[in-house]
Amino acid sequence: MLNKSLIIILVILIIPFTGCKKGDEDPFFSLLSRKARVSGDWQLSTIEGEIYTSYLPLENWHNAIKTGDNKEIITITDYANENLSRILTQTIRDYSMTINKDGTWSKTIQYNSLDVRETAESIYTYTFPIDMTFSGTWAFVGKTKDNYKNKERILLSINNFEILAYEQKSIREYKDGSPTFESTYVISGINLTYDSGEIENLYEIKMLKSKEMKWTLLSGEIYQETDISGEETENASETHSEETIVWKLK
Repeated sequence: MLNKSLIIILVILIIPFTGCKKGDEDPFFSLLSRKARVSGDWQLSTIEGEIYTSYLPLENWHNAIKTGDNKEIITITDYANENLSRILTQTIRDYSMTINKDGTWSKTIQYNSLDVRETAESIYTYTFPIDMTFSGTWAFVGKTKDNYKNKERILLSINNFEILAYEQKSIREYKDGSPTFESTYVISGINLTYDSGEIENLYEIKMLKSKEMKWTLLSGEIYQETDISGEETENASETHSEETIVWKLK
């Protein structure tokens, strides 16, 4: 009878926790709720993926993104309709995010950029630091009939975005031996405020542990260009991302 009683108690204890498993890589059970696990101060561990951008009706871009061994994000861009290649290396100084239980969040991204672009005639090299902050609100997203469980996705709404002013240095080297052209100029800072729901990113939470989580970006962006009168032009862009981020608790 004692053994049977212990089995019943264990079953009662385990059943509620197994209901917390949502993502494919979630723990079998957890004593913490999903809200408790997602809340905290997080640091980027890795980022990897593909970004496809179509500028209609002109060209297509393909960005391959990955984190290197030395705290850097490397983006290699292929331009389908141009004789142009690009490698962007962003050495990270800070890439962190805070998610609060009250439904607010903030993110800080700081890195030093080395942007090298090569054409048939010349090589352009740009070096500059970037300091960005984002803030807004967040919420779990409910289940769908066939694809997602309740709270398997998270929606981040951006209410404020700021880039500090920075100095960019550029060098253009000509392959025919012409004199190298160098320039330096200051980029003005940007501080933008958005209405609730105007700018949003939707992520699938592949894994949510107490000290580690993995997100995959689901939402894409469509931008329709307008002329000075506000009328839509024939030019538009569409971005589709397959980007996975692993965060670790600080």
